[in-house]
Amino acid sequence: MPTAAQFLTHTVDNQAPPLRDLNLYASDVALREAAACEGGGWGEADLLAYGAIAGGELMELGTTANENKPKLKLFDR
Repeated sequence: MPTAAQFLTHTVDNQAPPLRDLNLYASDVALREAAACEGGGWGEADLLAYGAIAGGELMELGTTANENKPKLKLFDR
């Protein structure tokens, strides 16, 4: 039995799936309604484009940044 396998105690089933390829603007009803109500309908196409970037590429960059913590260098030459 491998060493890692002997420490497995249970499976975790109550976790939400990771967010992938999500348009954050299109999925936010309150934000879309607020933009329309306050006269932001002229920027709908740009908001949809940025929502796709924010929910895809930028979400992946944030996850990568969270997984790679900064390393402390106490002294510099």
